[in-house]
Amino acid sequence: MNDAAEHQLARTEQEIVFRVVDSYYAVLLATKQLEVAEQAVKTSQAIMIAAQARFDSGFGGWSPTCSPRRCAWQRDSRNSFGPGTIWISRAPS
Repeated sequence: MNDAAEHQLARTEQEIVFRVVDSYYAVLLATKQLEVAEQAVKTSQAIMIAAQARFDSGFGGWSPTCSPRRCAWQRDSRNSFGPGTIWISRAPS
């Protein structure tokens, strides 16, 4: 009976160590993912500022500056129209 208790205690200690190490690496991973996400936000903001500057100066088109707006419009329009909605486009006259 004493051997069984010692084995159980050793196993419990191993599980505690494993969980501590696993939690530590989970925190490290989450920290790196947060850093990557923050860098992605900064990069996106820089791209948007550069695209807006090109557009304002007359060197750029609408696509870089309108892309987020278009995505927002498409997201909103999916809520407004049913799945059977047919879109018809016209050639410019």
